[in-house]
Amino acid sequence: MFLSILGLIFSLLSSCTTIDEKEESTALRSIEEDSLSIVNHYSLALRQSDLADSLLQLAVELSKRDERLKIVYQINHGRYLMLGGKLDDASIFVQSTIDDYQKDTLNINLAQLHNLMAAVHAYLRNQEPSVFHFKEAIKVYEHHGDERNAAVVRLNLANIFFGRLGYESAYKYSSRAYEILSVAEDSAMLTLCLAVLSAAENKIGKEEEALGHAKEALRLSKGVKDLQAKVFANYAMGEALLRSKETSEAIEYFNIAIELGEAQEMNQWLLPVHAALIKAHIEKEDYTKALAIGKKLLQQARLFNNKDILYNVNKNISTAYANLNNSDSAYYYLHKAKQLFKEGVTESNERVIQEMIAKYETERKNNIILSQENKLMNHRTWLIGILILTIILCLGTIAS
Repeated sequence: MFLSILGLIFSLLSSCTTIDEKEESTALRSIEEDSLSIVNHYSLALRQSDLADSLLQLAVELSKRDERLKIVYQINHGRYLMLGGKLDDASIFVQSTIDDYQKDTLNINLAQLHNLMAAVHAYLRNQEPSVFHFKEAIKVYEHHGDERNAAVVRLNLANIFFGRLGYESAYKYSSRAYEILSVAEDSAMLTLCLAVLSAAENKIGKEEEALGHAKEALRLSKGVKDLQAKVFANYAMGEALLRSKETSEAIEYFNIAIELGEAQEMNQWLLPVHAALIKAHIEKEDYTKALAIGKKLLQQARLFNNKDILYNVNKNISTAYANLNNSDSAYYYLHKAKQLFKEGVTESNERVIQEMIAKYETERKNNIILSQENKLMNHRTWLIGILILTIILCLGTIAS
């Protein structure tokens, strides 16, 4: 699935003609080893914060051995800042690195740098800058004839447009990515592509195609080792079945995705899967089960400070309590959802929330709740999943 850092190194070395063949072979092996060491130092630093300072210093020293290692350091350092939650620092660092190429705007290094910058903006929910950097990455990749990675970036763009309710654009970009990846012999990335394409098709009324592509993603996932591909294939299948009102079957696939992810402690990636599972239990009218999952998920979402998930779960808990005739608790969780929803909320969605709040203030004992906001909730759950998948795909073209 992931673009190898070594692929970047070999691209950089392709123009080297000043050393003889034997010396070049030795130099390549040395750079391969050093580049892998830099990647490993940063990966370990993310997992063991107590060793981070010394590991980062080692990475810096390695990057000084050869000018061609500089980009490996820059990409991994920006990625480290982003995944460590230092988004402003990551934005400043990556942008300054991009600025170094002002006289060579089609340098192959810029493809990964723009993709990384787009990932940072995706974390910050700065959609317009994210789209800009994705498009710049596509331009560079296509200039160098790298259609495969250009397709992966198109998939990232599809995710961004999905989050902006631009379903037709999401469908266009994911369809184009599918055309390229379907012949690229990359089953793991194709699986993720099919999951995104299925999501877009669900939103534009192509439910039959959505189910078909989800099934194809599931089939492909059985032949790949990539765990993220397996998780999202089952997630996509669950969403397609939920859309088709096959609730029990959808729950089975959500549970499979959760089981696979939990085995490797992919807890952050599993948040949207848990959120979708709650919604499925509500549709099945198993409100007690929905509450149990929801309250556990609230704790997990707080650990990651994921406000989208917190909003989604509070809303669904409110729905469950309302259907259990506990309107006081329903109002409490709905009010919490309203507070979380204020940031970035659209005017029309805010009006929906206000109407529901007013309903509870006048009918506290009424157990009919939230029927008018099903469409909003369907989008919000997928938006969370799509944002996470965007980050995964971004990282897939940044580092191995």
